[in-house]
Amino acid sequence: MSYQVMKLNDVEVEEYITARIVRLKTPEGMFKFIAQSEGVDGVTVYLGHGNLSPPIKVAIRQWAEIREIKHINWGRGRDVDTSKKVK
Repeated sequence: MSYQVMKLNDVEVEEYITARIVRLKTPEGMFKFIAQSEGVDGVTVYLGHGNLSPPIKVAIRQWAEIREIKHINWGRGRDVDTSKKVK
């Protein structure tokens, strides 16, 4: 699970990021999803909606790399159907 740490005066604040809402836009359309944190460096994507075009797929991989997410699981309904390793 990813998190951020900051100091406010002499207090250390740890913020655990358990889920993200991500919206990606291109001239051809938009794709948005909820990414639930899984483990230290993974997420499971739920409720994806929109145009999952090739440029959007590339942008999702780039977003994951920037966020140091190494593994993305794709959920369909209650189950996780597919898995993608981010390189």
